[in-house]
Amino acid sequence: MKKILKLMLVLAGVYCLLLIPLPGAEGNLQRASEAPFVWDQDALWAQLEKTFVQGRNMAASDLDSLVAQMTRELDSVMENYPKDRIPPQDPFYSMLLDRFFRVAPLIAAQEHKSDWHIQFYNRIRNKLKSDSQGWDMGQPSARQQAYKVLYGVRAGVEEIMLQSTAEEFNTTQFVSEVASATPSTTILGIEVHSGDLLVSRGGAEVSAFISRGNDYPGNFSHVAMVYIDSATGEPSFVEAHIEKGVAIATKEQYLKDKKLRFMVMRPRANLEAIRANPMLPHQAAAYMYGESQSRHIPYDFKMDYNDPSAMFCSEVGSYAYKQFGLP
Repeated sequence: MKKILKLMLVLAGVYCLLLIPLPGAEGNLQRASEAPFVWDQDALWAQLEKTFVQGRNMAASDLDSLVAQMTRELDSVMENYPKDRIPPQDPFYSMLLDRFFRVAPLIAAQEHKSDWHIQFYNRIRNKLKSDSQGWDMGQPSARQQAYKVLYGVRAGVEEIMLQSTAEEFNTTQFVSEVASATPSTTILGIEVHSGDLLVSRGGAEVSAFISRGNDYPGNFSHVAMVYIDSATGEPSFVEAHIEKGVAIATKEQYLKDKKLRFMVMRPRANLEAIRANPMLPHQAAAYMYGESQSRHIPYDFKMDYNDPSAMFCSEVGSYAYKQFGLP
């Protein structure tokens, strides 16, 4: 009993010591936002459920006719809107999002669906990505508008997919092909280039927390940078893992690690730095590949992207591109 008491006193002392903050630590903390994004549209979500049930109870011919009318109107609005470069405060995107939410549950209720909703999603996503190149993403209004459209339409599309058969959609969606001069290979039927970033969602509970525990909840929890050997064509994946820090994975190892989804991201070909040096993404990937082999880089639990001595997953690609002038 005396030994147990002594051990408890020692542990209590250590615990008290750990409660004392390090000098200057308070100023280095990265605090969470005081205003996370909130949809605050519970009435709308309830109405979507009612619309879906109503659609299921309609005659198939009437439902198909109504969906055709509503989708034609949406296409017409998108094609005839006069502004080429739309600012975030313009009502255009909010109007399209509202109309899409109205038709989405009716499409989900259809017995036989077309791929209109997927095509619409890709069109509005490409349009917004083009427009937002001129937006000040430091402004909350711009960030929220982009998030509502990109995530809102995506969520609607995926709800429709949940009510679809496997034959009614392709699990691999091609949005746009960005030109690249760097070495390439094929992964799961998709062409990837050296310097691409593969953003994925893992199957573990912590992956769900990482993807959802943000000011802007999302679908992804991990990032890997692709490096392709120009001589052999073999791909490698540079990624930071909690348990071992920055490491290199083969194609087989990368695919074996459970992923519920993944997305290929590539720098735009019209960026000034890439126009001047088309091989820049490959050089950034090669640099990070070399860094991961030349030194042990532990996992960055502080999430401090200004300190490259340790790195978390998205810091790997960020740090590599920073070395070549792309923040």
